[in-house]
Amino acid sequence: MDKNSEKKNILFVCIGINTGGIERALINILNIIDYSKYNVDLLLWNVNGDLYKFLNPSVNVIDGIKYRVKSMSELKKQFSLVECLRYLLFILFNYIGIPWKIFRKIKKNYDIAIAFSHYDYSPIFVLDKVCSLKKYLWFHNGKYIFSKKQHNINKKIYRKFDKVICVSEAVYDELKKFFPNNNNFVIRYNDIDKDSIIKQSLEFNPDFDKNKINIVTVGRLFQDKGIDIALACAKRLLAENYDFIWYFVGDGGMRKEYEEYIVSNNLNKNCILLGSKSNPYPYMKCANIYVQPSRIESFGLTVTEAMILNKFIIASSVKALEEQLKGYNNSILCDINADSMFISIKSTIDNYYH
Repeated sequence: MDKNSEKKNILFVCIGINTGGIERALINILNIIDYSKYNVDLLLWNVNGDLYKFLNPSVNVIDGIKYRVKSMSELKKQFSLVECLRYLLFILFNYIGIPWKIFRKIKKNYDIAIAFSHYDYSPIFVLDKVCSLKKYLWFHNGKYIFSKKQHNINKKIYRKFDKVICVSEAVYDELKKFFPNNNNFVIRYNDIDKDSIIKQSLEFNPDFDKNKINIVTVGRLFQDKGIDIALACAKRLLAENYDFIWYFVGDGGMRKEYEEYIVSNNLNKNCILLGSKSNPYPYMKCANIYVQPSRIESFGLTVTEAMILNKFIIASSVKALEEQLKGYNNSILCDINADSMFISIKSTIDNYYH
């Protein structure tokens, strides 16, 4: 018998593999799977991404464009009458609340199908367009924030999954507030590839000034990650004449706003927006202090990575981060505001670096 035929078939469906927490969590899971026992397909709605080079070569990548609807920009590049008609139907179906009906089905049968991103069409695609013995949904957000229309859809679909995977107790508690009668929610922490993180952290040495306090924050540039809190904290550190450079690894829709704040508050030499990095670990490794100023977290992957690299961590006191840092001595939890963060960073510098 063909050994390959004895393997179980698994399908992961995800938005893409750009440099985000969900995508890194996906890469980590795909790196620990035993490929002698499983055939793994990965359907991505967008196949291009900075983390593509870290993808396990045993994974079979499926271009989701074969199954989803092409966007208007894609249709302009490659016109197709059939795809244009599908696009118009998609607009109509989206209006009446069933946009997934226009997606094409996957013909292959699976033992397990996983919707790994919860905020796009992955969940309903797995339910409606994939034939599988078991179907799981991964939920990664620390807050359940959906429109009333989408919540009504979620109430119907979440109960259809065999398991809804919550990446922390905080996520589990959050979902149970909205779905008190659902009994398919389980907690499973994100997998961490420790060896890979340590190895990547040694790939290069960032050009840090060792005569200054180097602070690092990794996260997308938008409100949930609290980058504005960090910048306001940096303003206070500068006013108190602390000699520091704060590096921000990540990109996002609020970059321009943060750049303007940095310029208007004369923080150009103290706050550096490095942009998105496929390998943030050398920056984290060389930091004196790692700061996570998030307003919302489900599972702070970067905080766990900073713990692996033995960093002193200052993090906002949200439930998921409290959960993660419990028992980690080199850490301070602060209130979610610039004053509290400033006091925590100030005391750390005064106690350890003066």
